[in-house]
Amino acid sequence: MRPLGLGSTYRILCVPPHYLYKRGYPDSPQALAEHDCLRIVNTVMPVEGWVFEGPDGMETVRVLPDCHFEEFNLYAIYPSRKFVDAKTRTWVEFLKDYMPVLLAADEQVAGSAGKP
Repeated sequence: MRPLGLGSTYRILCVPPHYLYKRGYPDSPQALAEHDCLRIVNTVMPVEGWVFEGPDGMETVRVLPDCHFEEFNLYAIYPSRKFVDAKTRTWVEFLKDYMPVLLAADEQVAGSAGKP
């Protein structure tokens, strides 16, 4: 198997504005202990992570914009280069070209989101 690094990313904290109105804006990661939390549990993300997500169409606001969870690397893992079929090679090339652009766009959006 052959890994190809595509970039790195991280999770941020977001909440609906009505939650902040009701519960207040946390001013530090420690202040999150006073807030409600939705947890995501899977084999990739840590169990103790804070994840706030609204339903489709709900406005969310980034919380603690100077903080984010630890970064993790994204890889395309595919069979050795010698035996890669055209479909896999095309997909990996697409990811290699597209993921850095997508990650940069996400970083710009995440970096521009601040206090409500």
